[in-house]
Amino acid sequence: MVPWVEKYRPKSIKELVNQDEAKKELAAWANEWARGSIPEPRAVLLHGPPGTGKTSAAYALAHDFGWDVIELNASDKRTRNVIEKVVGGASTSHSLLRIIRETGGDYERVKGQSDRVLVLVDEVDGIDPREDRGGITALTRAVRQTRNPMVLVANDPWTLPKSLRDSVRMVEFRRLRVNDIVGVLRRICEREGIEYEETALRRIAKRAKGDLRAAINDLEALARPTGRVTSDDVEALGWRDKEITIFEALGRIFNKPPRQARRAFWNLDEDPDDVILWIAQNIPRAYRDPEEIARAYDYLSKADVFSNRAIETGDWRFKYVYATDLMTSGVAAARESKPPGFVRFQPPKILRKLGATRKERDVRNSIAKKIAERMHISTRRAKMDVIPVLEITFQEVADNPTDRGLEILGGIAGYLDLSKREIGFLCGDPQVAQRVYQRALRVREKLRKIRRERAKGAVESMLERKREESGIEEEVEEIEEAVEEAEKEEKKEKKKEGEGEQRTLDAFF
Repeated sequence: MVPWVEKYRPKSIKELVNQDEAKKELAAWANEWARGSIPEPRAVLLHGPPGTGKTSAAYALAHDFGWDVIELNASDKRTRNVIEKVVGGASTSHSLLRIIRETGGDYERVKGQSDRVLVLVDEVDGIDPREDRGGITALTRAVRQTRNPMVLVANDPWTLPKSLRDSVRMVEFRRLRVNDIVGVLRRICEREGIEYEETALRRIAKRAKGDLRAAINDLEALARPTGRVTSDDVEALGWRDKEITIFEALGRIFNKPPRQARRAFWNLDEDPDDVILWIAQNIPRAYRDPEEIARAYDYLSKADVFSNRAIETGDWRFKYVYATDLMTSGVAAARESKPPGFVRFQPPKILRKLGATRKERDVRNSIAKKIAERMHISTRRAKMDVIPVLEITFQEVADNPTDRGLEILGGIAGYLDLSKREIGFLCGDPQVAQRVYQRALRVREKLRKIRRERAKGAVESMLERKREESGIEEEVEEIEEAVEEAEKEEKKEKKKEGEGEQRTLDAFF
């Protein structure tokens, strides 16, 4: 028995519900592949809420162009080795078919005469950096080098590294409207011979909150056993507690009245401090009136004050009650004009900068830790006082790399046990860093020899001391034994003398 979600999956890109802009972008990208050219970017990233047709669009596109589909989804291992074999090997269809059989992935053959293979990587944002070690790095390399069309699917693209997002064409899928979902449910009921109430279908659509897949599953659960669906049946299901994205929350804050805007946090899995940054970034994009912008930032600044007060006092109502009300209802109340409608929200620039400098901060922290261990100071002192001096020293030598200067830097780097990456961070010149690193290796080896010799000398001294201590004990034992023997001889002599004296006395008497 085929589930209705699979049975009524779109067979052509034209059958996708709504998503007109996404369909145009996908068709234009696929046509370039079909003409024999390789578009740039070579891969597309379909992103948007669950149940909006992202994965179905990939299969429908492959069906339209007669391409085979090879899929890696969340149930497959997506480590560096697997992605390099399956995705990175996407140069010929034959090699992919062989590789996919070896790795146990899903393979679906579609009708058509094409040598192309569409590589589908579903739920990219679900790749675990611990379980799927190296997967994202290998995937980024693959999308830049692939010789076949590649489609990535994600619900939240902003959790992915910027390097991956910059390597793909991002295609947005928007949440479906209630009328769009009702139309699909109605067609399924008519084809399956299901009796239905129009209000029941509308309730199912509202309950799904834009997720067509969830709506079809609900309809099948209600209608398949009885052949009919009523409003009472839908009411018995209850309401689905659905998590929303930050973009949906922003849409509510800027477009809804204050009372409704307050609900933006109810199903949002984000920290209020991060949401403050998102709202601050997008207030000028949503509001045009300078007075509205000023009022919105005033409410937001008060929310920030309350959030910090929670940390100082330990009373978390300041953050999760007062601050959230100010940043949602307050910002919404700042608007007096009409709601802005659709706004293309942007992630906060500060988060982008933190993401861009994360590697740099990691290297700096690593250097500070090594300095702290060697110099017996805190890492904070190492960052503030020592690293700036090292940066000036290393960069001056990098500007004029003499042998003497390189030897000095090699000694410092060897003593601190700095890696090539850490030396490059201090130098700012990869070529000079390589020369310093080679000298640091020699210094490190000398230090190891010195440590080994010292350890060896310490062990030998300890053994010699043990031997000496052992020899003294033997001498003491020999002396004690000699003393005991002497005492025994003396007693014997005294006893003999006593016996002789006794015999003399006996003879005398």
